[in-house]
Amino acid sequence: MTTPSSPSQGIPVNRGHLLTEQTNAASQFLDQLTPLAFVDLVNQEDQKTIALIVPKLTVDAHHLQKFQ
Repeated sequence: MTTPSSPSQGIPVNRGHLLTEQTNAASQFLDQLTPLAFVDLVNQEDQKTIALIVPKLTVDAHHLQKFQ
């Protein structure tokens, strides 16, 4: 019987099927960026995340108000 691979065994676990573990082309060459370019890129990617989350939070807040 085989056991699943794990980083602790020195064999990386393949998580490529998970949406959150997909390669981000924008951050492919982080090691080649200047510190300022790195911070700018991280900020841009964070803004994308916030833009996706805020509308969901608003919907949830309106939903919760129905129960008060």
